[in-house]
Amino acid sequence: MLNKLSIILLVVYALSFSQAFADEEKGCAPPYKPDNIFTVTFNYSEGMEYISSADKSCSDKFSLELIETFRDSFWITKGCLVATIKDVDKAKAKRNPPQPT
Repeated sequence: MLNKLSIILLVVYALSFSQAFADEEKGCAPPYKPDNIFTVTFNYSEGMEYISSADKSCSDKFSLELIETFRDSFWITKGCLVATIKDVDKAKAKRNPPQPT
């Protein structure tokens, strides 16, 4: 019989892969994985382009990962983080331009 810990671990394991499968089903294809500050910095414009042109769910997930990478890096100052968040917001605004009234 499975004990409670085994069941919990099995559920956590299954849930950890559910988001990856959901992204594949939606067709998310980010230009890179924003897992370290150097990758994000050297591919910054590609990331902003992806945020402004990708599907909202894919774009939002990518932008959160990008911001988190900046936030977690000791190389990045608070001012640079604020500027990056503003850039992400601008890229998202391009995705949904205001409709004329």
